[in-house]
Amino acid sequence: MFQCPHRRCAGRRWSPAPSHDQKLRHTALAITYDGVVNISTQALLPKLRSYGALSLSALTLSALIIHPVPWCFDCEFPNAWGHVDGPADVVLSAWLLIAPFLAGLFGVRRGWIVPVCMVLAFLVTQPIGGVEWWSLRANEGPVIIMLGVPLTAASFGLGYLVRGIGILAKSIINRHPR
Repeated sequence: MFQCPHRRCAGRRWSPAPSHDQKLRHTALAITYDGVVNISTQALLPKLRSYGALSLSALTLSALIIHPVPWCFDCEFPNAWGHVDGPADVVLSAWLLIAPFLAGLFGVRRGWIVPVCMVLAFLVTQPIGGVEWWSLRANEGPVIIMLGVPLTAASFGLGYLVRGIGILAKSIINRHPR
C-alpha cells in the first residue's frame, strides 16, 4: 500500500503499490502543481493588496452603471421610479456590503476608500436608474449617505476584525504546536 505524501493528493492510497516510474511521474506533477500555485499566489497577492481598493470600486461603479438600482426612501407605491426589482438587484445590493468586507478581510491598502466609493457609486448612479434630481437631493441622497456610510464602514470593520482574529489564531497555533 502506497500513500501519497503530497498536499494535492490528500494522502491518496494506491493498492497495489505503483511502480517507481509512476511514483516519479506523480511526484513531478504534484511538485509542478504546487509550484505553479505558490508562484501565482505570491505574485498576485501583493497586486491584490496594492490595487484592490481601486479594483473593487471600479467593478462596483461599472456594475451599477450597467444595471442601476434606483432606491426609493418613503415611497408610497410599488416599483419605485418604474423599476421592477429582480435577482440582479439583490446581488448588487449585497455586493455593496460584500466589497467593503473583502477589502477589510484581505487588508487592502487604502481599504477605507472602498466603503466611501460604494456609497458614492450608489449615489451617482441613481439618476441613471430613473431617480429624479429633486428627489435625490431632497430624499434619497441624504438617506443613502446617512445609512450607507455607517453600514459599509461597519462591513469594512467586520472584515478587518475577522482578518485580525485569523491572524491572532494563526500566531497562537504557530507558537503552540501540538
